[in-house]
Amino acid sequence: MVLKLLDKQIIEDGNAWESLILDCFITRYKTIHNVQPIDADPGDGGIEGFISNGIVWQCYAPKDSNLSNDDLYKALIKKITEDIKKLYKVDNITLYKSVGVPLIKEWHFITPRYTGQKILSHLQKKQQEVRKKIRDDKLTHIDPNFIVSIKDANEFKTEINQLYINNLLSLDFKLHSLPIDYEDCDSEKKENIRRKNNSLASPHLLPYLVDLNVKQYLKYLAFETKLLAIESLRERFIGSVEQLKTGTTMALLRSTDYKITYNQQIDIIKDNLLFDFNNIFSSSEAFDISNMIMSKWLADCNLDFLIQEDGE
Repeated sequence: MVLKLLDKQIIEDGNAWESLILDCFITRYKTIHNVQPIDADPGDGGIEGFISNGIVWQCYAPKDSNLSNDDLYKALIKKITEDIKKLYKVDNITLYKSVGVPLIKEWHFITPRYTGQKILSHLQKKQQEVRKKIRDDKLTHIDPNFIVSIKDANEFKTEINQLYINNLLSLDFKLHSLPIDYEDCDSEKKENIRRKNNSLASPHLLPYLVDLNVKQYLKYLAFETKLLAIESLRERFIGSVEQLKTGTTMALLRSTDYKITYNQQIDIIKDNLLFDFNNIFSSSEAFDISNMIMSKWLADCNLDFLIQEDGE
């Protein structure tokens, strides 16, 4: 889900959320329709902007992104009910005409997330209310077949992806809080990690390093899953990782000192990440990811290290 990659400041700050959605609409429609924001001073008339195809939109980002589903539902219902009424206020109709709003065909309510079917039922109710208002008051600025819909962050997955690729949006990968599930590391993977660490670590450190590498391996899997939200980046990243893993295998096959070569590979991977993904990963993120990649290599590769006896 793309929402998990957005910085918390974006999804809890109304202005930042509005700015993101405007950029998303411009990215989506820039070659086929005009996208025009409406200045909120002295008032936006219940809409943040309009598109020349008849879509108008209203944004809402609760200040607390961790609201329970019930509290979120109540907050969304309240905001929708308040804002949709603004569409047929006399002062707002005048505003729409003055800024060039076309015949309003659709009203999109855009929020970071919503859950459940009750919100959709409420939207249908409001849609019917507006349509009745159009008939009763003979309103000409709203299409008789007016549509109300709700959109969340995932609706703009493609546009957010593009903004990210173009370095117009920074994402928070939350590397230090990636979820791990020990069931995702089977016995073969763990044995690969243990066997290689047996050649790299002192016996008293072996249990600690095995556990650490298992955790890093599982964090890598969680990170790769998170990248599903940014498909083009995920494809590039996975391709780069496979090359780096192959390079690691070749380097260690030629090595006369596994420990030194292993540590060198972590630095090499970090430098490659910073070069290949410039302006995407910070230096600290690249370091964390390089350790995750090395742990994945330990788990995936069946290569055995030879353990030299003292004196050899």
